[in-house]
Amino acid sequence: MIDLRGFGYSGGFRVNNPIKSTLSDIGILLTRCCENGLPTYIMAHGYGCLLVLALLQENPNLPLAGVIALSPLFSFPNIKKFSYIHNFLLSFSPTIFDDILINNMINPTGLTNNPLKIKKNLTGVFNFQYVTLKMFK
Repeated sequence: MIDLRGFGYSGGFRVNNPIKSTLSDIGILLTRCCENGLPTYIMAHGYGCLLVLALLQENPNLPLAGVIALSPLFSFPNIKKFSYIHNFLLSFSPTIFDDILINNMINPTGLTNNPLKIKKNLTGVFNFQYVTLKMFK
């Protein structure tokens, strides 16, 4: 089990890493896991599914026995539609804007009625309500 840079208890800025560096980290880990010759399975959740599936598209020859994808995050919610102009501007935005935050549009009070779980969702190190423009790109 790994914590990606900026997730959980790992170091780094929270949700601000480009996918290329994150895929590199996961690739190194998988290469090391597959060295022992035993069948290797990956289980990923949410954003991790997107990363693992992207890594497998780039590296189809990784010796994996299987992948389990739980609640894969393939896109932003329907509320967060971006027009062609938005996408065009995002693709050319200078790195000075990379720390702008984008809300994931998940209402934590809609997930549970338990106030302690709502607080944990808002403040916990394993949850995030925003992503940076750098990560979104």
